[in-house]
Amino acid sequence: MQRPSFIVVTGIVSALAGFAFVARILSSYVEKPVNPILASSPMGFLRQAATQSIDWRPFDPKELAKARSLNRPILLVVGSAASGFGRMLDNTDFEAKEVQALLKAKFVTIRVDKDDDPRWGNAILPLRRVTSPLSGDTYVAALDGDGRVLGTLFPSGPREIIDPRTFVRFLNQIESSFGNKVSLNQGKPNQDQEQDLNNLGLRTDALPDFEGYYASTYALAKSAVGGFPIGGIQEVRPSLWRGMLVAGRVDAFRQSIDPFLVSPTLSLMDGVAFRRSHATDWSDPEFDVSSVMNADLATTLAMGSVLSGQTWYADLSRRLWTGLRAECTDGNGLIAGFAVGKEFGDRRHPRYSLNVRQIRNRVPDNNERDWVHEHFNLRPGVSPSMVPHLVNPADLSDQKDMVNRMLTKLSESPRPRPEFGAQSYLDVNASVCLRAIETSEILGDDELKSWALNLAARIDAVRTEDDVVHDVNNPESNRFLTDYLAYAELQWILFRTDGRLPPFRAGLRVLNRALDLFDDPDTGLLHLAPATEGLPAWLNPPEILDTQRESAMATATRVAWLYGITLGGPEGDALVRRAQGWGKRVGPFIGGGPSVAAWVTSARRVSDNLFLVCVGKDQLDQIRRIRSRRPDLVVFPSFANLRPDLKNAPAGVYVFLGSRRDGPFSADQALASVPAP
Repeated sequence: MQRPSFIVVTGIVSALAGFAFVARILSSYVEKPVNPILASSPMGFLRQAATQSIDWRPFDPKELAKARSLNRPILLVVGSAASGFGRMLDNTDFEAKEVQALLKAKFVTIRVDKDDDPRWGNAILPLRRVTSPLSGDTYVAALDGDGRVLGTLFPSGPREIIDPRTFVRFLNQIESSFGNKVSLNQGKPNQDQEQDLNNLGLRTDALPDFEGYYASTYALAKSAVGGFPIGGIQEVRPSLWRGMLVAGRVDAFRQSIDPFLVSPTLSLMDGVAFRRSHATDWSDPEFDVSSVMNADLATTLAMGSVLSGQTWYADLSRRLWTGLRAECTDGNGLIAGFAVGKEFGDRRHPRYSLNVRQIRNRVPDNNERDWVHEHFNLRPGVSPSMVPHLVNPADLSDQKDMVNRMLTKLSESPRPRPEFGAQSYLDVNASVCLRAIETSEILGDDELKSWALNLAARIDAVRTEDDVVHDVNNPESNRFLTDYLAYAELQWILFRTDGRLPPFRAGLRVLNRALDLFDDPDTGLLHLAPATEGLPAWLNPPEILDTQRESAMATATRVAWLYGITLGGPEGDALVRRAQGWGKRVGPFIGGGPSVAAWVTSARRVSDNLFLVCVGKDQLDQIRRIRSRRPDLVVFPSFANLRPDLKNAPAGVYVFLGSRRDGPFSADQALASVPAP
């Protein structure tokens, strides 16, 4: 038989190669199967998995029963659309055929958006997750049909990529341990979870070692890179920085925060801080933008500008508020929880990073472009992320006009709009709103205050007597502790601002409702959510670790104390005692380092019991005068049925410290009598 000629063979091979190439190109246009439940979900973390060949289900207690009937373990993935680790899992492991096949054959698969249901961010290993550098982010857990924890998978370092083979090995280990009725570490199921829950129940009447905490935690900041690096990652931690100011550690505050402020993890062009850097020198930002974190940071900088005398902090605070309102305001005028930070492969962002061509087109003048390269560090070989950021703080004052003019040019369209997530949540909007009011009072920014008061009115409209909901646009949405606390604290801030009683009374009713609804008799702390039928209690523990926001127990301790000291009398004293009891409970956990910073700060406040009360017709003016010089102090008005001990007291400022009361003073005298910052 005659062999085909060389030309024929090469022609056939070329044709086959061409067909393969065309097929590969066309395959990208073929729609993947869609999970209709996930595709129609309002939660971004669920939607982003809608085209995966995995039978993901939102959490429902019925899924536990399904796992029991099938005698299968559960793979639980909890996360947020604003999570680099979550995006890595979705783009790598959950697209791998071997992972999909194993999950289909051996597991019940559940996926939860922790922004929609905050308790899940804290549900698994509420204490031990602190060992993960991304403890507040996406994680993977394996459960049995009774909801007992068999094993967990957290990221262990910066930009960690878990390859599919490693993930398959994890799944095989889980499947094997499930069959042997043990956990991944060969102990009994739920052993680590139960140990964490037992530790949460530890009680002590001893005051925490605050000074020891400050010494050990703040020592992390004593380096040129600042921050509090853990596992090669720098988290932006405004609650810890604010705690430094409240504790009077102004020098440590500056040493820790300044390197971050002159890094690409804070975009000067867009006025936003990204949540973290995957390099200890802040040079490798993960581009997700948390609105609560940015609001907290802006308020902390405003406070720091007064206490340290660094006016550039105030300038950055204003820029952050401008950026937050532009980057995180959704179409309804409410604040979204975050803007999603989807990076390119080169770790740049389509909105927040610039390339050489964009810089050349937007700044055609050579001298101006040289200035931009130097003063915003936009040099590709030096700044991999190419995010315009501050290099020299003096530029904000010495070259203010040039800074603003160049930023305007660099931010010219076309630019992609931010992709929002966690929209219309009460805790997000109330937290941002109260920080805006605080900042406006410190900086004297009437426009920001007006915006915040309008937002506060929208928030108040969702309250029904003593009840609030998570989603301000959905009266049937679930209830979470964070929503009640944020609403109550906002109402207290409004009361302090204008001296009106209705906000205070509304906030007190909601707070008391929360203390009843979320009480955990086993630990003496507060659950994140009410008990849910079919959900094991051990999956709803109290939250004491900070994530991109301060922990729920930190907020609860502070808010209960604020209402208690404002009320006075037996009712107020009961709230103060409860807050002080929670404050003492932080003692066993202060070894948790930066992750318990907010609770330590609240505990220190309620332990010192330092606050100022203004009495008389000019009480609001006195409050403004005091806060303009000491924004770290707690000061509020007293009248009507508040503070029975001051009912007939002469006008002036009264200083309370511990169980002692001094006064009346003028504002200047009162400030002279309290400990210096």
